[in-house]
Amino acid sequence: MLEKGVDPSLFASKDAAPSWTLKLGMLSVGIALGILIGNVLYRTYEVDRSVAYLSMVFLFGGISLILNFVIARKFKD
Repeated sequence: MLEKGVDPSLFASKDAAPSWTLKLGMLSVGIALGILIGNVLYRTYEVDRSVAYLSMVFLFGGISLILNFVIARKFKD
């Protein structure tokens, strides 16, 4: 590649991997927090089990993805 004058850095995707791993990590943490908070709601406030777990997983999973978007946008600037 160097002999023909092609820059090898053109083939390297630099910000795809960190962005993907950050998103996956934050989503996993959000889901785990949702499960924990859902369990607290179920045990403490006697909320229906399926409602407690499902709503908290979606809530914290969504919050983590929104935070990921804000963090990724800050690092791109």
